[in-house]
Amino acid sequence: MFCKLSVLFVCFFLLSPLSAFAEEWEGRSIQDILETEGEIIVEGIKLDKKAVKKWYERREYLPAWISDNFIYQHSYYFLEAMEYSYHEGLNPSDYPVNLIRKRIFSEQPLSHVNTELLITDSILRYIYDLKSGRKRGQNVDFNLFTEIRAIDPTTLLDEALQAKSLAEYVTALVPQNQEYRVLRDALARYRDIKKKGGFTKIPSGPVIKIGMVDARISKIYQRLTQEELALEKLPGNQATYEGEIVSAIKKFQKLHGLTEDGTIGPATMAALNTPVERRITQLILSMERWRWLPKDLGKKYVIVNIAAFSLEAFDENKEALSMKVIVGKPYYDTPVMSTEVTDITFHPYWHVPKKLAIEKLLPEIRKDQTYLERNGFDVLEQGENNKLQYADTSQLNWQTLQDEEFHYILRQKPGPTNSLGKIRFSIRNDLSIYLHDTPDNSLFLPNSRAFSAGCIRLEDPLAFAYFLLDVDSSWDKEKIKDIYNEKAEEGKKLRSINVKLLNPIPINILYWTSWVDREGQVNFREDIYGRDKMLIAALGLE
Repeated sequence: MFCKLSVLFVCFFLLSPLSAFAEEWEGRSIQDILETEGEIIVEGIKLDKKAVKKWYERREYLPAWISDNFIYQHSYYFLEAMEYSYHEGLNPSDYPVNLIRKRIFSEQPLSHVNTELLITDSILRYIYDLKSGRKRGQNVDFNLFTEIRAIDPTTLLDEALQAKSLAEYVTALVPQNQEYRVLRDALARYRDIKKKGGFTKIPSGPVIKIGMVDARISKIYQRLTQEELALEKLPGNQATYEGEIVSAIKKFQKLHGLTEDGTIGPATMAALNTPVERRITQLILSMERWRWLPKDLGKKYVIVNIAAFSLEAFDENKEALSMKVIVGKPYYDTPVMSTEVTDITFHPYWHVPKKLAIEKLLPEIRKDQTYLERNGFDVLEQGENNKLQYADTSQLNWQTLQDEEFHYILRQKPGPTNSLGKIRFSIRNDLSIYLHDTPDNSLFLPNSRAFSAGCIRLEDPLAFAYFLLDVDSSWDKEKIKDIYNEKAEEGKKLRSINVKLLNPIPINILYWTSWVDREGQVNFREDIYGRDKMLIAALGLE
């Protein structure tokens, strides 16, 4: 990407002497400066002294970018790479390339040692951001539990300088999957739309249904062509809503998580009139979030996209399964995490989290004394050695029991009313988050499905069980189905069966408001939890 420009720059710059100096560190060596107590600040920029020093220690404090009043060729490759980092959704202003160029070629006396250190600090930050994402973005969301890859940018920089092709090495630092590449290409397209004036604005007005005549049809058609969802020219002077434009609207609705009925109502109109700047930001945020993920997602892996209310399972990078999910309400927002599915429990007990028991169940119990029995709940408490035992509730007055006095554990027995349905999938985490079945499948009908208390309900849990257990020869589909559909014998409890997976399956629970579907199309969704807003503020994209 930068090689042709590099050759032009280098031909001139290798012959250009550096300015002389007189700055704070004039006459002092790199080692001298880095071993000085306190911070190192160059023109208001605080350097990452620890990382910079670590890198120079390994090279015995020899300069890497500037030597004997000349600048090395690889310096200009990195300067150009940082300058063009916006192609990767990064912010070139995070790396003070213009300042570095100014210092190198200014007629004012400047310290080349300070410039050398400034270049190193900028490149280390750029390499880290490119490989693992910007640190300030990873620290903003208290519900982000993805384990960010621990990388050492000083090692990566050493490897880059020793690589046969510096350009190829740096290019390989970004996520190498097809989805990321499609997002990057889309970012360029949407920026081009912005340069041309942005999306065509559709005037407000009544709902447009198929077959209706409306003066806005030509503008809607024009708007759809901007995202390549329709032909570039409207046939004739069409004002009737029919034909290709209906198909284009249905495709638009699908890509935005809307009901695919072709009716242009308030939700579809709002999506059509969303500014292109918002779409650009969503693409940048998704590219950033891709950098947080492990390079290798695994042979078999699962991705849950909270914002899309979807689960996809992959085997050898091919989609093996896709289904709707229900995620947490905004108050009980489902956290982001990268972890593993470890166990499957058929006919599970549900131990109600204390907060949920107090906020949701206790008011129901106060209203209806039969609530616990009707819904199959046991009331437990901790006994000796912290073992659970049945609580004596014979003298307990639920109506007068205060929230702060509630020290019980509510446990729902397996059965048709159990909130976890017939099956639960346990994942490693400390937040009591898991995936499970549900007795109420009607909640999968709406497009927006933030209804749970944080856990993830599955549209087709049986298919998910097949996917997880297909490598275990002791579990075939018939056996799984039989146990799933098992009913309790009269007078007996339904048995709960736990199965530990032979090989835990990686699962990434993510929050992407833009992503690429199996057809290679970019989709957009609403920021249901406001997490985009937090990341936008942290990355300075406002």
